[in-house]
Amino acid sequence: MKASKGLMLLMLAFYAVGFLFGETNSNLRELIIRQKFDDAIGIIKNTGGNEKTLWQLAYCYFKKGEHSKLIDLLEKDNSRVPDELLPYKYWLLGYAYGKKGNKIKSIDAYSFWMSDTTFPFFEDCGLAYFDYLVEEKRYNQADSVLKIFQKFGLASRLKRSAPIKELELFVKTKPDTAKKILLSLFDKKPAKWVYQLLEANFSPLKPEYYLSAAYLYYRSKQFAIAENILHKCEKRVKGSSPLWAELSYAKALVWGAQISKRHKAIKELEKLLKSGLYDSLKCRVALGQIYRSLGERDKAILELSEAMQSNDLATKKTAIWNLAELYRQSSMWDKCAPLFAQYWNVAGRDDELADNAVLWAGLSYYLAGVYDSALTYFSTIIDQYGRGYEAFEQTALWWKAKTLMRLERYNEAYCALDSILSIGARNYYFYRTKMFYGLFDSSYTKVEGLERLWKRTIQKIDSLIFSQRFSEEELIENNNLKRARFFSEMGILDWG
Repeated sequence: MKASKGLMLLMLAFYAVGFLFGETNSNLRELIIRQKFDDAIGIIKNTGGNEKTLWQLAYCYFKKGEHSKLIDLLEKDNSRVPDELLPYKYWLLGYAYGKKGNKIKSIDAYSFWMSDTTFPFFEDCGLAYFDYLVEEKRYNQADSVLKIFQKFGLASRLKRSAPIKELELFVKTKPDTAKKILLSLFDKKPAKWVYQLLEANFSPLKPEYYLSAAYLYYRSKQFAIAENILHKCEKRVKGSSPLWAELSYAKALVWGAQISKRHKAIKELEKLLKSGLYDSLKCRVALGQIYRSLGERDKAILELSEAMQSNDLATKKTAIWNLAELYRQSSMWDKCAPLFAQYWNVAGRDDELADNAVLWAGLSYYLAGVYDSALTYFSTIIDQYGRGYEAFEQTALWWKAKTLMRLERYNEAYCALDSILSIGARNYYFYRTKMFYGLFDSSYTKVEGLERLWKRTIQKIDSLIFSQRFSEEELIENNNLKRARFFSEMGILDWG
């Protein structure tokens, strides 16, 4: 189990059981909340410790990683642990013994995992119990645990984990069958967990598998791991092999994503272009992205403009988007507007960046003074993408109203502003509209108040983006978050 798993639930669990026995020293509680664990431990020891402080002390040892002390505390006196709290004890003992490398003791502790299925961490205990049984080659016991996993409903993590755990067991008990299944799974849809099982148990693999695995880690921004896998691939690929060019391109992508290795990536791509063994336009779009990140605008424009001619949809989309972004960040609105519009036409309505492209097309045309085109794209956003994300819809309505005013179509503009207020979400453009109408809310009668609201909005969006960046690869980024990422850039425009 990971120590960070369910941290908030862990805190609640410890405090709940710690406070069951009456009032707790408020100074002790404050020290634990502030994570001053040494001071908290000192207070507990000076007062002799009792059933009221047992779990606070256990929590301190847990957070400090003092596993031996945690074990001694929980093992020495069973009478201090009520029956209803025994699952907490065995969970912590299993964890601590595991950290100490005593798998036998961990198995003994985790063997109580089914004693209380209402215990918040019983699934973690069950999964850890299975893993240690496999590691200790107790395959029959592990198989029995697996059968229990399979009896749970689909809402249970145990049920969802069962197919993977079954393969982990097969790797040890039926290796030939496991290898065939894993290779078939990886061929259909590469996944990290499949690669990890293959590499751990059936290496060396074919170079194609290493290459696919490297792309998995590259896409999840784990560049060091991706490089290591490509190195394994390189050992098995000859310079004359057709796979050499794909390997060279993959290395360039991984290097290009790292600031310190971008010039190395440029050299690799230039070498690949000269060889003529790989899609030249894919190389050029990669070069364009690297030059853009290095601030070499003219070189980026040259490479991306050429890459836009590609017949490969993914390459074409990447080239158009990067060139549009380059011009946008340079405030070259007349150049980026048609590119955002082109992206939407090429990528299609359901592309993950389609709604952002449409709104940026509208904003860019507005800032370029091409108001009829701007109006078209703002209306498209409202009609096709606005529902379900109120801040996004309000943004489009505000800029549509501004565009209509530029065109002296005031009645239509007021209808758009009324629509912002009818949505009701108290976002930035809601208050801008109220200010425009003179309906000043007492909290936002000054521009400074709006600026504070804007900053809070950006902080909230940035916190969402930050948290998403470190989430599991399998979590699909939702459209609202993509729109939020885009929306956080809107502050670079004007206050209107």
